[in-house]
Amino acid sequence: MKVDLERISIEKILDVLKESIKGENVLKTASEIWQSDRFFDFKHFEKTATFCASQLRDAGLEVEVINVPADGKTKFGDWVMPKAWNVEDATLLMVEPYNGRVLASYLENPQSLFMHSAPTPEEGIEAEVVYVKNADRAESYENVDLEGKILLTDKRGGSVQKYLESKGAIGVISYSYGGHGARSPPDVTFWENSCFLPDNPKNLFGFNLSPERGEWLRDIVEKQSSRGLSVKVKAVVKTRLYDGGFKVVSALIPGSTDEEVWAIGHLYEPGANDNASGCGVMIEVAKTIKRLLDEGRLPALRRGLRFIFSLECYGTMAYLLTHKGIEHKAVAGINVDMVGGDQYKCLSVLRLCENPHVSLSFTDALAGRLMHEVLGSGVYPIRWRRSSYILDDNLIADPCFGVPTVSIIGLPDRYWHTSGDTPEILDPELLYRTAIVTAAYMLLVSFASENDVPWFLEETLSMLQHKILEVVNSFRFQVYKTFSSNANDPNLVNRLAEILSEARERLSYWEKVGSRALRSVLRIVGSTSEGFDEMIKESKSRLKGYVDESLKSLRAMVDRLLEMQGLKLPARKTELTELEKTAAKIIPKRLVIGTLTFQDLPKELRAECKWSPAYSTDLNAPLFWIDGKRSLLEVYRLSKMETGRFSLEELMEYFRFLEKAGYVKLEAAED
Repeated sequence: MKVDLERISIEKILDVLKESIKGENVLKTASEIWQSDRFFDFKHFEKTATFCASQLRDAGLEVEVINVPADGKTKFGDWVMPKAWNVEDATLLMVEPYNGRVLASYLENPQSLFMHSAPTPEEGIEAEVVYVKNADRAESYENVDLEGKILLTDKRGGSVQKYLESKGAIGVISYSYGGHGARSPPDVTFWENSCFLPDNPKNLFGFNLSPERGEWLRDIVEKQSSRGLSVKVKAVVKTRLYDGGFKVVSALIPGSTDEEVWAIGHLYEPGANDNASGCGVMIEVAKTIKRLLDEGRLPALRRGLRFIFSLECYGTMAYLLTHKGIEHKAVAGINVDMVGGDQYKCLSVLRLCENPHVSLSFTDALAGRLMHEVLGSGVYPIRWRRSSYILDDNLIADPCFGVPTVSIIGLPDRYWHTSGDTPEILDPELLYRTAIVTAAYMLLVSFASENDVPWFLEETLSMLQHKILEVVNSFRFQVYKTFSSNANDPNLVNRLAEILSEARERLSYWEKVGSRALRSVLRIVGSTSEGFDEMIKESKSRLKGYVDESLKSLRAMVDRLLEMQGLKLPARKTELTELEKTAAKIIPKRLVIGTLTFQDLPKELRAECKWSPAYSTDLNAPLFWIDGKRSLLEVYRLSKMETGRFSLEELMEYFRFLEKAGYVKLEAAED
């Protein structure tokens, strides 16, 4: 079949992709990536990058490989590049009791070693094991001697690192469960990759055990302790921390214009699903589209297709800031992250993660339409659903960069960051269908022209109407529940008035977000947008009408219920609190590009810091709403609608800290 397009035809594009993309090819490629990445050190990362680059180069793409410093110092935005790290071997042996029993071996199970663990002396080091219950709490360390010893805990390494450092421990043994939103089986080992970032200044090491084995060791430690005896182990860690680098691979299929559509996935994690599956999908999509173009089965691309393979977030920030301004070429992006896990084995649901609300766009509507067409209704045969923004390599949707980027990711997942994430849990059918969605998304944006604006507008408006309907339905239920439970409550009228006020505020919010999303369709026509303003205006008018009618119907329901009680809503007047008045006079401005991590905070600020923004949607979303004009009160109201994370008092405290740390500037609003 050949696609001959004068305008977008989803059916034709899907048909040619369905017969051309092969799920078994994705599985094979993902398995190849996993063979090197599963050892997760930098010499293996080099092998992975070389493999991906050669696959894309052999397929005829224009390939660029950039070397990013990995020295624990270099920063891109607020992301400090981790120090390079290689592993020869690592083992953990029992000494007392059960002398010689192997507890952990990196070569047998790479996840048993904390990433960025420092080396021990060549002959190893013997030390006592001390179990601490609730080891992520400061009070748990009262009267605990960890000097020169090894902490045993069921908590993840990142939550106990500061206690290891302050108490003089030489290392840690963790037996925490893995999984993301679903607990991993007790016989698999969690992968700890964040504990010693970026450069392990205290030269600590860590081992992971499965919960099954860890509980066995804990019982022995407690039994020995009750007898006045100790448990000793011998750790032999042959690693090297050094100033090195890692690769970001970029491959392009050029179009007839300078504009591009991006796919981003991350390498360098030890999971077949997370994220060899996503990168395997991208390679199959790139190969298939290039082949179809060469065979004349697809028309020439209008916008080029770029595929970026990076170290999650770190590499993406490095790529963007090494190629300053390249983001202006990108009309849209898609982030492909852990998309192949068998849903019944992993207990997972495929999520379409939308853009942050400030960047909601036609891409969210397009991706949703394709998921429905390719994956079905969301229940069978593949479970999927829409989801709010989850910060990942889609950080390019931050207005600092301005590339609307949806994500596809399977969550929850019981094998996330565990030794159980192997090719055996991958589903070729899911890989096949995800690859079709990814390819179709990229092609439809690539081919899109002014002829397609009406269709994109209708899809975007339909998506927004569905969201508004969900909001109204939730408030209808709140109204009825409040009325039926509090019919004789003297505060009933005020309760219902508050619900109606909140509904009005939320629907107004969605009208504003929706208007921006509708206007995003003009990205398709770029500078030739004249003549489309009336189309956008008409769509916005329809959106406003839908919002007004929804609010009117909700108000009518409240009036009818109160009329039954002989009551009516009073006129409602609200005034700003003193705190709101203060926030309304502050204009925040961003000083650091991109999302925040706090990895490089000065010691004195780290001591008073309450927040950990790395990979946190809630802590970065307020920054996305800063435009140099909005007041802190407006930023608060918008981010509260999006995430519900902050009270105004906490947000102001957070922003005062951001100003002290040099991330924002808080200016007085002009009178």
